[in-house]
Amino acid sequence: MNPALSPRLRKLLLAPLLALGVLSIMGTSQVVDPKAHVRIAVDDGGTAVLAVEFDGQLFLQDYDTSGWGPIISGGSVSEMALAMDSGGYARAVWTHAPTGLFQAGFDPTTGKWGNSTLATSAPEYSYQPDLHLDPAGLGMAAWYQTAGPGIGHIRAVPLDLTGTPGLALDIPTYYAADPRAAVIDATGNGMVVWREGRTANDYTTPQVWASGFLSGPLPAWNLSPTQIDTNSGILPITDLRLASDGAGNAIAVWSQGIEIYANDSISGAGWGTAQRIDPGTVGNIPLGLQLSMDLSGNAVVAWMDGSDLLALRYDAGLITPAWEASPTVLDTLPPGVIPAPPALDTDGTGGAVVAWSGADPSVISYRVYDPATLLAPIWGPANTLLGIGNHVAVSMDGRVIGIAWSDSGGHEQATIITLP
Repeated sequence: MNPALSPRLRKLLLAPLLALGVLSIMGTSQVVDPKAHVRIAVDDGGTAVLAVEFDGQLFLQDYDTSGWGPIISGGSVSEMALAMDSGGYARAVWTHAPTGLFQAGFDPTTGKWGNSTLATSAPEYSYQPDLHLDPAGLGMAAWYQTAGPGIGHIRAVPLDLTGTPGLALDIPTYYAADPRAAVIDATGNGMVVWREGRTANDYTTPQVWASGFLSGPLPAWNLSPTQIDTNSGILPITDLRLASDGAGNAIAVWSQGIEIYANDSISGAGWGTAQRIDPGTVGNIPLGLQLSMDLSGNAVVAWMDGSDLLALRYDAGLITPAWEASPTVLDTLPPGVIPAPPALDTDGTGGAVVAWSGADPSVISYRVYDPATLLAPIWGPANTLLGIGNHVAVSMDGRVIGIAWSDSGGHEQATIITLP
């Protein structure tokens, strides 16, 4: 790490080039598998967990002030998701076609991952799992389950503090995708959004739908979903994302052609009307749209628009909360560089971090939006880490940031950073 490249970085809990050796276990230490996926989650106490999917296998690892723990094999995996609460408790969920959805939890008091368990069984193939934990550890998982060509189900299930699944949602759909889940308040109420085709024969212009979950002695899902987009049937919808502030409010964003739209669900009032938050003036279809929302109700979206990495903030502190009028350009890739989706996360008090594979293929870059910046909050300068980045992942809690990526030697690497 070159201090001149990272003036905001004062303390490293972990060396920036920590090779975890996951791919070496598979005997391919000299080969990069472009299909390897990595997820990371951190809390503000310095606890971190890492999940890696490689060659159809799941690997889990944890980190605390004493260093990284042993690599644990979670078994066969198709796709996976990872989340952590404010106390360092973490949970991973993954699909193992055609069995169903599996999960495992990490307990920071013991420093151990629990045994994997079947959260819900399914005779059909399951895809695209998503997971959210609230600060207290209540969870909501969602995924898509096929039931024939173009026909499937949106499924979701709440998870209690032990990971025990509750009442499951099962809604038949046509050509569904992008199921997203969130716990929206401290009582365990939740929300799921997804996009699906209009009919069995029309999957090119999907719509966005949402269903809410009420916890309590008589838990119930809304089995009459709400359409939250205003798609006229002309443009395809992609990159659907959902986030919550934990106080009953949620935001969903998606790209529609070259434009980006958002809709918010207000506690006690429900979903509003979708609004265009970026007109796509450059003319490129957004790539890798990401969304994160903090506990104060602020939100950030980030995406690639051609060679430009853009970020747009939603300010909940205004008299009338609103999105910025125009996005901030965080980076511009030189001609010929193939853009990759960025990674994004927020803390609980208005801060944010975006990480991406930079113009130089040997570096990972990240920028921090810091509300503690003198005079006024701004996006800080770009900081760099050495290592070729495939599937860059980032997590932020308080002043702690975790970044993980794949390097050119076929290893997964991770860095834990504490901001001043």
